[in-house]
Amino acid sequence: MREDVVAFRVRKARQEDLPVLTAMWNDYAAERNSVYRPVTDNFFREFLAARDYRPVLLILEESHAAEGKALCRETDPEEKRNAGHDHSGVTGFVMGTEPLRFLPGETAENTPAYLSFVYVWPECRRQGYGTALLRAFEEEAGKAGKHSAAVHDRNPLALPWTCKRVPHHYHNTIPGVDTESDGYRLLCACGYEAARFECSMYIDLAGWKAPADLPARQEALRKAGIETGHYDPAWNLEYDSFFTHVGVEYWRETFRTEITKERPRKIPAAWTKDRLIGFTGPVDLEPTGRGWFSGICVDPDYSGKGIATVLFNLLLEDFVAEGASFTSLFCEIGGAAQKTYRKAGMIPVRYFAYMRKEI
Repeated sequence: MREDVVAFRVRKARQEDLPVLTAMWNDYAAERNSVYRPVTDNFFREFLAARDYRPVLLILEESHAAEGKALCRETDPEEKRNAGHDHSGVTGFVMGTEPLRFLPGETAENTPAYLSFVYVWPECRRQGYGTALLRAFEEEAGKAGKHSAAVHDRNPLALPWTCKRVPHHYHNTIPGVDTESDGYRLLCACGYEAARFECSMYIDLAGWKAPADLPARQEALRKAGIETGHYDPAWNLEYDSFFTHVGVEYWRETFRTEITKERPRKIPAAWTKDRLIGFTGPVDLEPTGRGWFSGICVDPDYSGKGIATVLFNLLLEDFVAEGASFTSLFCEIGGAAQKTYRKAGMIPVRYFAYMRKEI
C-alpha cells in the first residue's frame, strides 16, 4: 500500500458507466456468502429509465482535479491489477430510489429515500469509501426533501435474492439488509438503526401434502361461524374494517385491485356471514416456479382460532395445484406468523434487517 492521499469525487452515473457498474455488481454476486443474482447492463439501464420512482445512482471515482476531496490512502495500482478488476477509475457506487407513487396517508415528505445497494471493490474496502457513498446518497435525499433514508421491503426497486441452500430457487425481493453482509456492518457504523429483523423462510413443495386434519379444522371454524376457502368477489363482503384493523394499507390495495379485475386470481380467505376477516392475497406462480403471495393476515379479533394455519395450508394446496416447486417468504422473527410457517414445514434460510436513519 502507498501512503499517498487520493482525491475523490462522487458524481451521478452515466450510460458509459454501466459496464463497470455491472462488473462491480456481479463481482459481489459471485462472493461466497452473497445472496444477490448476477445482472446485465440492461438492469441499470432500466433502473435509470424507471417511472415509478426517481432513481439515484452515484459513483465514487478517483479525481486529480482541484475540486477532488482528500479521503484516504490510495490502493496501490499493482494491488488493483492483482485483484483482476478493471476499475476504470471507479472505486464504488451507491443506488437507491425516491418513490413517486404512494399509498393513502403517504407523501413525498413523510416517506424515506430507499437505499438499495452500496458497493466498493474488495481491495478498496475499509478505507472510508463506503461511508463517503452513503453520505452522498443521504445528501441527495436531503436535497429532494427527504428526512430519512431506509432499507426496507417497501422499496419500489425489487431485487431478487438466491436461496443458497437451493441455488436455483430465489425470492422475488430482498426485504432489508442481509445481516451476514459487510453492508449491514457498514450501515450500523454509519448511524443506521435496525427497526426490525426479518427471517426468510423456505419450503420445497415436491411431495408436500396438506395435513390430514385440515378438513376437520375447517369444519371446526365453520361451526364457530367462520368460513374458509376461496373468496368470490360476487359476495361483496365488507372488507375495509378488516384492513383498517390490521393496519396495512398495502394489503387493502392488493385485495381491492384483485377483486376488481375481470379475471381475478384465487384468493384463499376467511369470512363471517357479512365481512372478510382473513386472507393470503392472490395466488400466483412466478416463472421461476416460486409460489408468490402478498402475506397472510387475520383480523386481531379472531386471532388464536387457527385461521392462519388453515389459510396457509389452503394456499400451499393452491401452489401445488398451479405447479409451484417451492415458495419463500419473510416474516418477523418470533412472531405468530413464523410459528404458523414452521408448522407447515418451512425452514429459516436467511435473516434481514429493516434499517433507518434520520438525515
